Amino acid sequence: MTVAKQMWIFLSYSAVLGYLLVPYCCRAQVPLYIGGFFPLNDSVGEFGVIGPIARDCLSSAQMAIDHVNRDESVLQGYKLDLVVINTQNLAGFAFRKFYDMLVDGDKKKVVMLLGNFADKISEDLAKATPYWNLIQVSYGSHSVALSERKYYPLFFRTIPSSVGFNYPRKKLVLDFNWKKVATIHSTTETFQGATEHMHQILKEDNITVLASETFTQDPTGRLKFLKDKDARIIIGNFYRPQAYLILCEAYQLEMYGPDYVWMILGYDPLRFDEITEEFEELARCKKEQIIEAAEGTWTFTWEIMSAVNRTAIGGLTPEQYRHELMLRSGQMFSERRPGPFAYDAIWAMALALNASIEDIKPQNLEDFDYEDAGKEMVDIFKEKMDKTDFFGVSGPVSFYDQGDRKGVLKVQQIRNGTEVLVGRYIAQTDTIEWEMSAEEIWYRSGGKPPPDEDRTEERFVIQKISLVLFITMTVLAALGIVMAIGLLAFNIYYRNERLIKMSSPNLNNVIIVGCILTYVTICLLGIDRNILRQ
Repeated sequence: MTVAKQMWIFLSYSAVLGYLLVPYCCRAQVPLYIGGFFPLNDSVGEFGVIGPIARDCLSSAQMAIDHVNRDESVLQGYKLDLVVINTQNLAGFAFRKFYDMLVDGDKKKVVMLLGNFADKISEDLAKATPYWNLIQVSYGSHSVALSERKYYPLFFRTIPSSVGFNYPRKKLVLDFNWKKVATIHSTTETFQGATEHMHQILKEDNITVLASETFTQDPTGRLKFLKDKDARIIIGNFYRPQAYLILCEAYQLEMYGPDYVWMILGYDPLRFDEITEEFEELARCKKEQIIEAAEGTWTFTWEIMSAVNRTAIGGLTPEQYRHELMLRSGQMFSERRPGPFAYDAIWAMALALNASIEDIKPQNLEDFDYEDAGKEMVDIFKEKMDKTDFFGVSGPVSFYDQGDRKGVLKVQQIRNGTEVLVGRYIAQTDTIEWEMSAEEIWYRSGGKPPPDEDRTEERFVIQKISLVLFITMTVLAALGIVMAIGLLAFNIYYRNERLIKMSSPNLNNVIIVGCILTYVTICLLGIDRNILRQ
């Protein structure tokens, strides 16, 4: 054996031994890039200034990236990396950044997209992603339109869709045996689509929609028609400012109280302290009257952080997630910020990619591209995303066929101006886990749900005759019979007398017999079950 060959064998064995001795975390790993879209500037969106919300979601997503990379059971030999795009909450700007990332991305080829927060930007991106074979997972877009697989075939989201709120409301209608409901909604695309879906699923269970009212800005005057239809169970889709006006009108029309059930959205919660004197003058209602009309109203919102004290994927309990997020972002965790949805979105993508490794062979994940070669791979990615099922920090994560999240929703009631949790709707099982008893829930209507209309009940009441009254009348009737018999005998005995003949004795006899029969009926008709049981 030559010296050169001996040296080559030595170096080969040294390389293998060195690889085995190097810790897993220190070995070279193939990067997999995720494109992350976040409106990081302090622009105003649907729920106010969204910059802090987006930064919170970014911190949560980066935390998930770190947790995936340190988990040796997921994506071995790979390392996730988040390419952050600040969309500035502008649809055109976001799409330009998306295009630049694909064309001039410094060779950082992304395999999936995370985001966006705003519905419009997510819709624009989701229409384009099929042309680049990119799965998109949103953490904050809940538009109904995004559920349409025809236009958004590669879109998923870890935040439940707006139509998701229809299922717990339908569940209440069925569980409480209501057969007639009415709806009122704003004409925005999201609420229009959600209400149409509500009508569809109610029709499937033979629930009658008495009326459906719509409005653009001012809902004043719409409730009068619902009142004329005698609607008692009312489902509403609208934002907070419009809710105040509707509750004010409900107060004026007396469409509130124990005989009415209002079911509205709760992810934009009512804040009665923001009702100013100017608003009171405009609406012609006092704040106290609006609060009174809102008493007992049902609201529905997302359970952003799981209420189950259970270790989620990534090895975190809810409390540990809150603590680590605070260390990363410098802010306390807020139930109003969908950071947990961003965390679970990263894990959903990681698990789908990991499950695809064997199915895409002989190709590898790093071989993914935006051209035709990536078409087969993205079909497998989509199949694995459809089958995703794990317990995340926001609760159980799985998807409907249209890519919508099967999440957990809070079922709440407004009591004394404050939202109180009464139950949790579990979409995976279509059940409500109640936090209160029926008596506590229906505290204003005697522990029972109110009917959906005025109902006529047929009742059979057995009337009993007083024994004292029966005996008294029977004695008097008997005296009458004795007297009548005496008169009948007198009339027959003296029938040949001149005065008796002149008084038509035969007719008198018929009258006397009739009186006797009448007295007998007094005794017979007075006999009832009460007398017979004596």
